[in-house]
Amino acid sequence: MTKHISEEALAQRAAEMEPWYWHGPATFFKCPWNADPAACDIGLVGVPHSSGNGSTERDQHLAPRAVRNISGWYRRAHQKFRIKPWDVCRIHDLGDVPLPEAMVNDVCVEHIEEFYTRLDGAGVRPVSIGGDHSITGPILRALGGAEAKLSKGRKLAMVHFDAHRDDYEYLPHWLGSKRSAAHWAAYTIHEGIVDPSHSIQLGMRGNPMRVRVDPTQSDMGIGSSHPSSSSRSASRRQRARSASASATCPSTSPSTSMRSIPAMRRRSPISSPATGRCAPMRRSDCSRPCAASTSSAPISSA
Repeated sequence: MTKHISEEALAQRAAEMEPWYWHGPATFFKCPWNADPAACDIGLVGVPHSSGNGSTERDQHLAPRAVRNISGWYRRAHQKFRIKPWDVCRIHDLGDVPLPEAMVNDVCVEHIEEFYTRLDGAGVRPVSIGGDHSITGPILRALGGAEAKLSKGRKLAMVHFDAHRDDYEYLPHWLGSKRSAAHWAAYTIHEGIVDPSHSIQLGMRGNPMRVRVDPTQSDMGIGSSHPSSSSRSASRRQRARSASASATCPSTSPSTSMRSIPAMRRRSPISSPATGRCAPMRRSDCSRPCAASTSSAPISSA
């Protein structure tokens, strides 16, 4: 005898399985899949790109799919803020940036910028999952600068976690790529997209490829911190504190560069509301009650 199940019973079973990350179609954090940027407040975007850093293994383009597979387990409430982001914002998986010329980096970065310019025009705040670091430059170019909607034409404040600066402008190209994973931090500053006096790089490697007077000093004027900086002398730590304090002041001259900030000894100046220069993340710009817009940090890539 054939057994039938009602639609209500089937829906109940599906609801019971919803918490398990391995159940159902794989999307970022089990969010609805909707490619229309106008239909959400926050768009989760995969950027499957790996030709911008040819000196390492070339599998970074597989990361968005892998993250979709596991991220459902992290669809959780935020205990400290006592909110469930999924309930207070429309958060959708917008799919992947289409990159038909995936092996040609300098074409791909143009395609990535065009994709994000579309998101900027729709007013959606993107969260990006790459992909190698070359994706950062075109994303910032689309979201900052004179014509950007989300930043209201202003420069972006950048918070960059990495082991190296990606500002190697002394190299004309990186294994053939001119806008590579090694160049984006330099050209976004030169092109007026990023404000170095309101940006910071965290985790910089203490042993560079060539000896420098101060490995934490950026030629671009970006503040930095690397793990070995906590062992520096007290006088250097005091100079870092002074530079950090001046960097948090809204009246700091754009020409002022922040020095190193000792790791684990001082809060980053990005935590101060005075440095919240990146308009895309301000609550006042959001037409809906979006918890993710309370941060003063800039929009960034993974």
